[in-house]
Amino acid sequence: MSSVPDRRRRPRILLGVTGSVAAVKGPQLAVRLASACGADVRVLLTRGGESFWSKAGEYDAGSWEAFRSMNRSGGSGGGKELAVTVHGAADEWGGWERMGDPVLHIELRDWADAALVAPLSAHTLAKLAAGLCDDTLTCVLRAWDFGHGDREGKPLVLAPAMNTAMWDHPLTKSQLDSVRGFWNRESGGRNGIVVVEPQVKKLACGEVGRGALASVADIVQAMRLVLSNRKDEAQRGRAKIDPERGARIRGALVSLAKKRHADSAAALDAPISPTPDSIIDLVLPKLDLGGKSLLVDLGCGDGRWIIRAAKQSGCRCIGCDLDNERLALAQTRVESHGLSDRVEVRKADIFEFARSSVIEQADVVVLYLFREAMLTMSEILRQRRSMRNFTIVSIGFTLPSFVPSWEGESKGIRVFLY
Repeated sequence: MSSVPDRRRRPRILLGVTGSVAAVKGPQLAVRLASACGADVRVLLTRGGESFWSKAGEYDAGSWEAFRSMNRSGGSGGGKELAVTVHGAADEWGGWERMGDPVLHIELRDWADAALVAPLSAHTLAKLAAGLCDDTLTCVLRAWDFGHGDREGKPLVLAPAMNTAMWDHPLTKSQLDSVRGFWNRESGGRNGIVVVEPQVKKLACGEVGRGALASVADIVQAMRLVLSNRKDEAQRGRAKIDPERGARIRGALVSLAKKRHADSAAALDAPISPTPDSIIDLVLPKLDLGGKSLLVDLGCGDGRWIIRAAKQSGCRCIGCDLDNERLALAQTRVESHGLSDRVEVRKADIFEFARSSVIEQADVVVLYLFREAMLTMSEILRQRRSMRNFTIVSIGFTLPSFVPSWEGESKGIRVFLY
């Protein structure tokens, strides 16, 4: 049995909202999913989720009004206008009277192309990992298509939100690992279960720590990527990966780079932005670099990272980029600083270079990528890191599924160490 979406219609996203304070962001997330993904969205609230959803209008009146304008209570979407519908915790059997009537959790499972649970509370995570299904949402997820049997797998994105002590509890990691293991890895393709990890900030309880729901932008981007991946896999019909796919992705990222950085990056051939000097000043002292260390900059641009690191610590550095003019500038700067014996500049695709054996020798890897590239790079570096541990410096955006050991900010730009 196939569950591949019909390309003639809009994507369909099921958004589960559970009992976390971050559920007040639910309407904003639903609206952003509909607009950014061009999707029809059906929201499924747990009892706890309903409590916070009802307060969303006080939290963000603008998003609440946008949600109300899209809301089609009880509808299924598919019209000319994007639709967001809401199902409450008591809706499971509300329309069921006799055998043969539709069962909501199965109807929702069959309707959706992908599911997102955001926020995912510690309570619902525990139920999901244990296979409990005592409400509509957990029934949907217990019946979800993970690629077993005759049904093709459908993506499931999880965005946990909880107190720091709950997030740090050893059960949380084991439960997330259990859920990731639901996917049938023998079915081919990548694991369709994606976790968008929480961020560090002041929590509702007043504590500061990891556990806050990831940004709406990061969650929406994760959903866009899994929908794109699923569409590509459906078009390939599970055939061998199209060798041109990486080029298409990079081409799209280049276009985005030029659009966002028209003044400073008009000639970019890779999705990289220059690192502000203030960020380098902030991060370099935190890296344990010495004469025998190797720093790799994936997207070195004008060479500022590799030059500063080599001058201050005496380490070896390799930078890669695709833009000829920037590579020439970087090489000129390396030579003018007398660093040719320690610093090397190469013309290379950052994704291919990240898969190379050079990364296995690195002590530090520097990234300044747009959000659109982070999920792809995260998968690559996770595999490389299993062979040799190294520090990752990520500027601008978090690296999905990695937990930072430190994070800071300079002039509005965030930076993370992993």
